[in-house]
Amino acid sequence: MKNIEKYIIENRDAFNSMEPEEGHFQRFEHKLKKSGGTARIVQLVAPVLKIAAIFVLVAMSSLWIIDNFFTESTSPQGVSLSEVSPELREVEIYYTSMINEKYSEIKSIDLNSDEAQKDMLLKELDEMNSVYNSLKLELKNSPSNEHIINAMIQYYQMKAEVMEQILGQLKELETSTTLKSTQNETTEI
Repeated sequence: MKNIEKYIIENRDAFNSMEPEEGHFQRFEHKLKKSGGTARIVQLVAPVLKIAAIFVLVAMSSLWIIDNFFTESTSPQGVSLSEVSPELREVEIYYTSMINEKYSEIKSIDLNSDEAQKDMLLKELDEMNSVYNSLKLELKNSPSNEHIINAMIQYYQMKAEVMEQILGQLKELETSTTLKSTQNETTEI
């Protein structure tokens, strides 16, 4: 450190001059030409980096388009109760298993003459899910909204009750048709 201070003090006039010494620019240019290898590398790498950046931009744009237009249009996804909390997951599992059980019971009931009505009934039960899907989308927008969560639970309860009533009526219809057919068989001519 002392050598540098001594050099600066001895050459104070040279440091205070505004222009560099004569031949400075020629010496600097000569040094640049000697180390010309790094300049060439930079000249070669710059176009490659531009091409790579364009490629990454195109790839990311196409992935965004695929994600936003093709995936979302086929099936809009919302948030189910199971994604909100573990307690609501248990509620959802309970009701969905009950509803699936009732649905399979309805499908298994044999109505000889009313298969078209049974198919229409099953289709209407499936269409009830559109209400639930809209609630899922609303829950996605505001996941902590208690009104939406309660509406989803009420949906499950209502669907289970409706399915129970349908099952009861179908079983009555089934027993009445079997009674009629057994009565017709036992009647003597």
